[in-house]
Amino acid sequence: MVQLNASFRGSISSWEVAGGIIVQMNGWQRLWVVASVLSLVAIAAIVFSDLRSADEIEDVAYHTQRLAKEVTVTEIAGLGSVNFPDDLTKEEIANHVKRGMSTSPPTVVAIAQGLLDLRAQRASALARARNRLAHSQNQTAWAFGVGGWLAFIVGLYLSGWALGWVRRGFRAT
Repeated sequence: MVQLNASFRGSISSWEVAGGIIVQMNGWQRLWVVASVLSLVAIAAIVFSDLRSADEIEDVAYHTQRLAKEVTVTEIAGLGSVNFPDDLTKEEIANHVKRGMSTSPPTVVAIAQGLLDLRAQRASALARARNRLAHSQNQTAWAFGVGGWLAFIVGLYLSGWALGWVRRGFRAT
């Protein structure tokens, strides 16, 4: 790890680094360091403000309880009221009742409960998929942010170096 000592050598642009190496930075290099730090802060703020939330609840029991309110109550002779998911049409409910009543003993209640459980499992799986997608998008955003920042600071440094090289070529020796 590089540690900076508080001792200066000759001017404020020279720093003695641990190990006796003198690091000198001219004004343009210092300006590049400042621009690099400021651009890093800006990129981090932009990426952070655009992050996706990955906090959907994935618990099947939670979705079972949440979706229990979204049911269609159907009265069936000999069985009483049976709860079906409210996203089923009347024809779909009638088909399930017909199928369930054709067995002995009738399995309409089990079929209805199975449909409710399946809907809760689907909601849980969708929440899990959305959380994974958000996590993946966040990683991609950070990767692009860091990559863009690195490209910017390297490009800025190389542009400054090239400009200085051209300027030095016009000076009389």
